[in-house]
Amino acid sequence: MWNEMSVEIVEEILSQRLANVFVKVGIESLLLFVPFVCKFWYRASQNPVCWESLVFPDSEEEATNDPWSLDDYAANLPSTYANRIEGQSFNYFTRRFVREFEIDYNSFSIRSFIKMVINHSCSNTKFLKIPEICSYYVNVIEKILERDSQI
Repeated sequence: MWNEMSVEIVEEILSQRLANVFVKVGIESLLLFVPFVCKFWYRASQNPVCWESLVFPDSEEEATNDPWSLDDYAANLPSTYANRIEGQSFNYFTRRFVREFEIDYNSFSIRSFIKMVINHSCSNTKFLKIPEICSYYVNVIEKILERDSQI
């Protein structure tokens, strides 16, 4: 009933639809969670459409009362207006990334992190939003995007 070509077509359609869902989940989920669910989700998360809009931080819900704390208590605190300071959200996001991948925070570079995410987009970035705290890196980001647009 189903030949091999039909299965591939169905998988491609499902992968495209899943990628369209991943567009809405944001950078944190694309980096920390989605690729590790299963191989199919990993492949769908590699779709360039997932990386067209890069928003740092991707939502305010990641903010905590104490962005320096990485314990489970702080991560599960309810979100309040006071928690939603963009710099704190970004700081918490980067610290969570460092923690998840067991990177030494002293050797972690925000510049390299942003560059890695932009490079992951394979020159498909159409929208980029970085927090005010990262304005220092704008020149570097412009060079990366300029180089990517020439490829």
